Amino acid sequence: VFADGSGSPQNNTIGGSTPGAANWISGNGTHGILIHNSTAISGIRISGNSITGNGSLGIDLANNGVSANDSGDGDSGANGLQNYPVLSAATLTTFTNITGTLNSNASTTFRIEFFESAYADSSGFGEGQNFVGAINVTTNGSGNASINTALPAIVPVGRVITATAINPAGSTSEFSAAVTVTSTDTDGDGMPDAF
Repeated sequence: VFADGSGSPQNNTIGGSTPGAANWISGNGTHGILIHNSTAISGIRISGNSITGNGSLGIDLANNGVSANDSGDGDSGANGLQNYPVLSAATLTTFTNITGTLNSNASTTFRIEFFESAYADSSGFGEGQNFVGAINVTTNGSGNASINTALPAIVPVGRVITATAINPAGSTSEFSAAVTVTSTDTDGDGMPDAF
């Protein structure tokens, strides 16, 4: 899927959260979704899709590989180069518990979408094979928000979790770096302690 500055592609949606809206984006030789580095493109909402098995990044906002987050998210480019979440852990109990942070525009509410995959992209960022849930977080006056959620989806140990951030205008980030799902199994029965 490719979007550039021609034809006014801004404020469009790829996928969605309603039944049947999501797409399966797989098997491309390069990117799953490339939004060319242009300040003319914003508000491209990428939501709920299965993006997996592509030759390069699942979502690339600048055609340059993983775009680095910037403090306060004041940079410009495709989708405003929306910062992606930084995940710190994913732990299986009776739920899939995910922690991390988002740094972006101050005092703003973002939708954080979570995905699970068998393995991470070779870059370590993304992709997102299966959508497993979403939450809203609101940044403070310094642009920081904590991510701490227990998703009802049971994601097996050893698979990876990634996330995207979607701002109020719909501009969606690249995928976060992946974290591997772990569990607490102090009794050694091969099941999380909560089971």
